[in-house]
Amino acid sequence: MLQKKGDPIFGRDLKNAVKEWAITLKGRVVSVAYNQVTFEDSTTLEVKNTTLVGSAK
Repeated sequence: MLQKKGDPIFGRDLKNAVKEWAITLKGRVVSVAYNQVTFEDSTTLEVKNTTLVGSAK
């Protein structure tokens, strides 16, 4: 079973993509500004859409 910090990865297709390095697992999101997401390692990703669900502190 693939897990990162206790968060399960659901779905066989997603698990296979992780194993084959077709996708990259990132750490926690620390900020979102318009279409740019910043992760805890200071890398960023431009996204086509975002939905703000809430914040946990």
